[in-house]
Amino acid sequence: MRGRGGEDRRIATRTGSGPLPKPEPPTAFLKFPNVDDVIDELGNFIDGKRSISDIRDAVSAEFGPVALPVVVEYFERLAKAGAISLR
Repeated sequence: MRGRGGEDRRIATRTGSGPLPKPEPPTAFLKFPNVDDVIDELGNFIDGKRSISDIRDAVSAEFGPVALPVVVEYFERLAKAGAISLR
């Protein structure tokens, strides 16, 4: 559920085991020289307890500012591929 203040409180949960597929990242991710590391870290934080906003905050602390809409777009691509569910 999307909250106020630009938060996205939906919880991301893996639907299977093993590595996540890597759909085409949103163009805004390409500003990171280590885009693969950013994407891998987003996946590492998916635990069924953290919200999309929580995950974005953790990855931003590690790699620098990551815009929430870009993370939401990437997670929605993962959900469309059936790799995660958002609730």
